[in-house]
Amino acid sequence: MDADVFVVLAQVEVVSWVAGGGACVILMPTMRSDKPAEGAVESRAARHKVALMFRDEDLALLARPLYAFLTVAPRGERWPTPRPVWFEVADDGDLQMFSVPEAPKLDRLREHPRASVVVAAPSGEPEHWVAVEGSVTLHDQGGAELAARLAERYWDMNDPNHQRFLDEWRVRGVVRIVVHPEVVNRFSA
Repeated sequence: MDADVFVVLAQVEVVSWVAGGGACVILMPTMRSDKPAEGAVESRAARHKVALMFRDEDLALLARPLYAFLTVAPRGERWPTPRPVWFEVADDGDLQMFSVPEAPKLDRLREHPRASVVVAAPSGEPEHWVAVEGSVTLHDQGGAELAARLAERYWDMNDPNHQRFLDEWRVRGVVRIVVHPEVVNRFSA
């Protein structure tokens, strides 16, 4: 296996290789800070991170209104069970989704802040999927706005039932889940 190592703005080490028709990109943070970087540097770094992690065909797949399957650490002796979720790719390459505050997955994410997400082209199309693994952060802010954007993407908002769901999420609040990609696997036929 041949590996190429890149350093991105001295903050992220990227190891990538192609094996057996698939590909893998691993981002390993060399330092992590919750403080935002300076504007222009952050913007360049984010675009560079997205370009290194996701290919154009990955971003095209991820831009479609497809379900992502989110898998978190299981409870007790249970097996991990993926859950279908709405999602979007943020400008910095993170994957964002939301959940109602009482969802059990949030308790498990607080205990084990890691997750995987898989998005696949639907049946009848050439096989294409993207799988992301990474750390997770939970945010009380931005959830309602994210839910509104995703509702527009996934639903016909002229349907009054869909509008009622969105209104309920706005009133009771939703938690924004952000998956920070560290490993990306893909396949495209």
